[in-house]
Amino acid sequence: MRGCFCQAFQYTYIRELRTDETCFDVHESFPGAKVHFFPCHEMKGNQEFLFTEACVFLFLLVPCVCSVELKTTPKECPNITKTNEVEGKFHSPGGAGGYPNNSDCLWQIQASLAATVQIIFEDFDLELSKTCFHYDSVKVTQNCGGSWVDVDQDAYCGNRTRFNVTSSCGWVRIRFKSDESITGRGFNATYRIIRDRKPPVITCLGPDCNKTQHEIAESDVRLDCVAEGYPLPIVEWSRVGGVMPNYRQLSNGSVVLKQVKMTDTGVYQCQANNSQGGDIDRLSLHVAEKCTCPKRILTNWYELPPYTRTDAARKENSLFRVLIRTIFQTCCGNCTGGHGPSEIIFDGANSTKMSFIETRKEENLNQKDTISFPIPGNADDTTYQNTLRFLPLVTSPGIAFVVVNDEPGTSANAVFTSVLGGWPVLVLTLIMALLSGMIMWALCLGIDRECRGIDRECRGIDRECLCIDRECRGIDRECRSIDRECRCIDVVAIQNSTEYRLGIQKNAQMKAELTLDAMAQHLKARKSKGALVDTYVAAEVPTFTEAFKNQEFRVSQMLDHSSNYGIVFGDENGPLSEDSFQKCVHDYVLVNKAEISKKVESRVEALDKPKESAAVEKSSGLFDASSPLFTNAVYSSLGMLLFLAACGITWDYGYMRHWRKKSELEELEMLGGPGYEVAKRNMDMMDAMMREVQEFYDNWNRRLDEITVRHDEEQKVLAKHHK
Repeated sequence: MRGCFCQAFQYTYIRELRTDETCFDVHESFPGAKVHFFPCHEMKGNQEFLFTEACVFLFLLVPCVCSVELKTTPKECPNITKTNEVEGKFHSPGGAGGYPNNSDCLWQIQASLAATVQIIFEDFDLELSKTCFHYDSVKVTQNCGGSWVDVDQDAYCGNRTRFNVTSSCGWVRIRFKSDESITGRGFNATYRIIRDRKPPVITCLGPDCNKTQHEIAESDVRLDCVAEGYPLPIVEWSRVGGVMPNYRQLSNGSVVLKQVKMTDTGVYQCQANNSQGGDIDRLSLHVAEKCTCPKRILTNWYELPPYTRTDAARKENSLFRVLIRTIFQTCCGNCTGGHGPSEIIFDGANSTKMSFIETRKEENLNQKDTISFPIPGNADDTTYQNTLRFLPLVTSPGIAFVVVNDEPGTSANAVFTSVLGGWPVLVLTLIMALLSGMIMWALCLGIDRECRGIDRECRGIDRECLCIDRECRGIDRECRSIDRECRCIDVVAIQNSTEYRLGIQKNAQMKAELTLDAMAQHLKARKSKGALVDTYVAAEVPTFTEAFKNQEFRVSQMLDHSSNYGIVFGDENGPLSEDSFQKCVHDYVLVNKAEISKKVESRVEALDKPKESAAVEKSSGLFDASSPLFTNAVYSSLGMLLFLAACGITWDYGYMRHWRKKSELEELEMLGGPGYEVAKRNMDMMDAMMREVQEFYDNWNRRLDEITVRHDEEQKVLAKHHK
C-alpha cells in the first residue's frame, strides 16, 4: 500500500463468491466505500485496485479466490407453499446446534393477493455484518405487481430477540443463506395469513381481459372468469337470452364449451358470489365458420419452365400457378362466415428458391400453411418423405437425351483416322480372307475341275457349313452396329432430380448441376457426352432452345419414362394435410384429367423427336461435299483410278497380248504333231464305248419291263386258281 494520507485509516477487504459466480471486494471501515464486482474468469492471482477518496490514493493488492462451492440443504428447509392454513412455522437448518455453512434455503407462501402475510422471527442469531445480504442473512420479498421486491429492507442478520415483517399482498418468499465462514444459532419463525372479508370483484373476463373472445367453430372453447374476494367466491355462467350449449364446469370458475357452433355466438354472463356479496360481468363470444384452408397460403418453389417461371411477363401463365389457383379455389371455398377466400402468396419474401435442392430442404418443406412445388414423384404417390402429403399434378411426356452436335467433318475425320490407325486390323482381315479362301479351295479340290473363273460353286455338307458360318459372322457384325443407349458415358442432369436417378439406373456416369443454365453451359463446354432433361423443360428453357436453333444441341433419344411433378403440403398436422381437404384435391385431379391435360397442352411446347437414329445422323456427315476430307478423298480416288487404268491398259496391250500369241502358237504346234492324232483316236474310242454302254443299258431296261409285266399276269392267274 502506498500514497499520501491526510489522516490514519484502516482498510479491510473481504473476498467472497456470489451465486452468480462474481467476485467482489468490500471496503467496510472507510465511510463511502463502494463495492466493486468482477467476473471470476478475469481474476487471476493478486489483483491491483485503485481507490480514491479526497486526498487519498490507494493501490491495493487483493487476492481473489473463485473456488468456493455453495451447498444447499433441501431436506432441512423444504419450500412452504400452503395457502389453506392460516398459520405455520419454519426454522433455519441445523436445529439447536446452529446452521451449517453454505446453506441456501427458500420458503414460499402464496395466498390470495387480497391477503397479507405476517412473519414473526424469534431467537434470531446470524453472523453480524453491516451489509447483511452478502453474508449470513434472511431476505423477505413479495410479488404484488408481477416482480419481486423487498418487503422492508434489503436483508436481516445479527442477533435479535423478536421482530416481525408484514407484506402488502399474499405472495411472499423468505430466503436464508450462509457463507463459508462464521455461523450462528439460526432462527425460529411463524407466519400468519391475514385475510379481510371482502365481497367478490371480477378482475378479468376473457383471454385478454377485454371481455371479448373470438373462436372457430368445431373446437372446444374455454371461458375464464377471475374473481377476487374472501371467502373464496363461487362462479356461475349463463347465456344471456339463450340456453347454455354443451359445457363442462371447471373448479377454478372457468367453463369449457364443447364443439362450439356458429349459432353459439352471443353474450355470456359470469356471476361471482360469496357471503359478503356478489359481482356480475358479461363476455361477448364470436364463433366464426371453420374454414377449410388458412387465410394465407405460403409457397415454396423454384424455377422450372414451363411448370414455374420467374419472368414477370409469363409467370402468371405458368402451369402450376394456373392449376393451383383452380384447385384451391374449388376445395378451399369462400368461407364467407370466416376469414373469407384464401390467398395464395406466390411471390412472398421467401417463396422463390434458387434450386430444387434448396426447395426440398426439410425446413422449407415442413413450414406451416405452405405448399412446395414442382416436386418430382410417381403417379401413385400420396406422401413425400413418408410424412408430408403429396399430390401428383402434371405428368411429363418423357425425358430427352440431349447431346452436343459435332463440328462439320468430325465423323468423316473420325472414320478416316480410325481406318489409318487400324491398318493392323485390315492386314489381319486380308490374311483371314486368304486363309478362308485356301480352306475353301481345299474343300473344293477334286470336284468341278472343268469349271473356270472365280464364281465356283462348292457342293457338299462341309462346304455349305463353312459358307453359312461366314454369312452368320457378317450378320452379327451388322447387328452390333445398331444404336446404343447412354450407358457407361458421362451424363449431366439436375441434382437429385428424376432425370438424375434415371441416369443412375441406366448405368451412366452422372454429373450434377443445380440449375438448367449451368447444365447447358456444362454441356456446351463438352464436360459430358450428353444431358438428361425433361422434354417440356428442354423445349422451354432459352439456353436449350437457342442451342437447338443454332444446331449446337440435338436430341439423340427420347426416353419413355413416366414421371410426375406435384405439390407437397407442409405441416403434417395443419389444415392443408387434413383428410377431407386431401380427398377433395385428389378427387378434383382424378375427375378433371381431361381439363388439366388441355391446360397443359395450351401452355407448353412439345420437343420434336429425332427424325433419324443417332447412327444415321452421324453417317450422314461422312459424305459432306463441303468437307475438305471428302474433296481430298474424291481427288485421291480419281488419281488412283487413272493410275490403275493405265496399269491395266499397259498390262493388256503389253504383256497379255504377247502371252496370248505365244499360247496360240503352242496350241497350233500341238495340233500339227503326233500327239494330236493319238488324242483324237482315244476320243473316238471313248465315244464308241459310251454308245455301246448306253445301248446295253436301254436293252436291259426293256427286258426288265417285259419280265415285270409277265410276272404280274402269272400272279393274277394263280390267285384265280386258288379261289
